[in-house]
Amino acid sequence: MLVAEAGGVTSPGDGAAVEYDYRRETPMTFGDAVVAVERSIALHGFAVRTIHDIQATLAAKGFQIKPIRIYEIEGSPAAFASAGVPGIWPSGDSRFATLMPCRINVFMEGDRVVITALRPTLLCQVYPDAGLDTLAGAVEKAVLEIVDDFDGNAYRTVYTVRFSDAVYVLHAFEKRSEKGIETPNREMDVVRARLRMARDSRQAEADRKEGKEI
Repeated sequence: MLVAEAGGVTSPGDGAAVEYDYRRETPMTFGDAVVAVERSIALHGFAVRTIHDIQATLAAKGFQIKPIRIYEIEGSPAAFASAGVPGIWPSGDSRFATLMPCRINVFMEGDRVVITALRPTLLCQVYPDAGLDTLAGAVEKAVLEIVDDFDGNAYRTVYTVRFSDAVYVLHAFEKRSEKGIETPNREMDVVRARLRMARDSRQAEADRKEGKEI
């Protein structure tokens, strides 16, 4: 079972809270959570650049603290394309490099293990003229999925907003992909079939209305 929370800071200008991280708590042991997070990082097409073991670093200096581990991770344009946003990162786009590395933190808070991700969209405020909004939003989506999926109990819902006056929920399924963040073909087949059904249903309804008006 996971408990979701959002961390934030208060802007002195308008008093509005700004979310800076995405947070999950788990009853797992710290060791089990670390293994699960590292597995989720790999399954989502990211690579670990650096691991900072803060507890070990401070212990070497004579300080004892609860375990804290910080992962600096990198994704690739190909990895994010498999999330359904192909072509958004032209080869050599420097904006993509600006968003890397992303950071996942695992630490103890009381008797609970907490997993957080720093939100890449915060960089849009740091570099307001860099045109990062679309990129940062897509990267953040992929990073947050690492946190959501780390314990293996993740689900996805697919819906369409192609119709102006209705939203159709086409499919919901447990995420079991072993190929990064790619949606399995069998699930996409269900989505495509139901989208065709939704289109046919809408067309039939439009035809009926047109017939009545005539």
